[in-house]
Amino acid sequence: MRTPQTDRQALVLGLLDSGTVLAYLVWSDAAPAQALALAFKLLWAAAVLPRLRLAGPDLVFLGFLTLFLLATMASAALGGSDMQAVLRYGALLAASATTLALLPPDRLADYALGLCLVPTVMALIHLVLAGLGLASWHFGRLHYLGGNHPNLGGEIGAVAVLAAALSGRKRLFWLMLGLIGLEIALMQSRAALLTVLAIGGTVFLTQVFERSTSQRQRRAALPVLIVGLVMLACTVLLVPHQLLLGDPSRGLDSGLVGRVDRWADAWQVFTQHPLWGAGAAYYERLGTGSPHNGVLYGLAQHGIAALLFWGLIALAHLSLLIWRPYQGLLLASMAVLVVLNDRFLNLNPFPFAYYVLLLKLTAGIASLRTSAPGPFVAQQARA
Repeated sequence: MRTPQTDRQALVLGLLDSGTVLAYLVWSDAAPAQALALAFKLLWAAAVLPRLRLAGPDLVFLGFLTLFLLATMASAALGGSDMQAVLRYGALLAASATTLALLPPDRLADYALGLCLVPTVMALIHLVLAGLGLASWHFGRLHYLGGNHPNLGGEIGAVAVLAAALSGRKRLFWLMLGLIGLEIALMQSRAALLTVLAIGGTVFLTQVFERSTSQRQRRAALPVLIVGLVMLACTVLLVPHQLLLGDPSRGLDSGLVGRVDRWADAWQVFTQHPLWGAGAAYYERLGTGSPHNGVLYGLAQHGIAALLFWGLIALAHLSLLIWRPYQGLLLASMAVLVVLNDRFLNLNPFPFAYYVLLLKLTAGIASLRTSAPGPFVAQQARA
C-alpha cells in the first residue's frame, strides 16, 4: 500500500507550533518566538481565509477561551488582573483559532510529525551539552535549556513523544522514545517519565496486537494487552530509584513534594470564589506557589467555567476511547501531566499542542460513526 504524501501545510504548522522551543537555546523565555510564530500564522490564515473551517469541538473550545479572555479583561479593569494576563489569553485565543482553522483533521499525522521534529533536535543538543559539562545541574538533576525548570523540558519531551506516536512513523517513534526518555530521566521529571512510559507501553502492546492476523487471534490477544498495560503500570510504581519514592524531599513522605497541601489550598480558593474564580495570574499576583495541578489551577482562577472546560476535555477523551481506542489511550497518558503539573492555558507545547491534538482527533470521529467501534486496532490518524 502506498504511503500518502506528506502534507506540507500541516507539517509546517506543526513546526511553527513546536519550533518556538528553539528560543530556549538562547533565552529563558519563549514569548518572543511565540509572538513571531503567531504573527506568521495570522498572515497565513488571512491569505487563505475563505478556505478556513472550524469543527464543532474547535468552536466550543474557542468559546471557552473567549470566555476566559473576557473574564480576565473584566478582572483587569477592576484591578484584579494585569494586562499581561490579558495579552497572554488573547495570544492563546488567536494561536488556537489559527491552528485549528488551518489544520484539517485528516492531516493530523503530518502535523504531529512537525510537532516532534524540533523537540527531538533540542533533546539531542541538550544531551550533548550535558555530556560536555556545559549544561546546568542542581543536586544531580539536569536543568532544561535556558536554565529553565526540568519539568518544562519534561513536558516538551512528553508531547513530542506523543506526537511521534500519532505521526505513524514507527522508527522515528522508538528513536525519539529512547532519546527523549534519557533526557527526561536525567532531568528527573517524573510526571513526564510516567507519561512517556505509558505511551511507549501502549504503542508496543498495540503493535504486538496488530500483528495478530485473524479476528480470533486478536480477541485472544486483547486480555494479554490489558494485562501488559497493568504490568507496565506496576513496573513503573516499583522503580523507587528513578521515581525517588523514598527520597525525603521528593518522595512519598513529602506529600508529593508539597502538592497535597497546595491542592487543598487551591480547592479552598475555588470554594471561596466558585462562580468567577480569583482571576487570571492569581498565584503570580500573590507570589505564592501554584497548586501543580492543571484542573485545580483552572478552578482557582476561573471558577465554575474552568470546571465546564475540563468537562469538555474529559468528554473528548471519552469519545476517543470509544471510537478511536489507540489514540484515546495515547492521549489519556497526558492525564499524568494534567494532575501533577499546573499548565492550564498557555502556548507551551504542553498544553497547547495537547489540546490541538485532542480536538482534531475528536473532530475526526464523525467519519467513524457510520460503523461500530470495532476491536482494539490502531486506526491511523491520517485518513
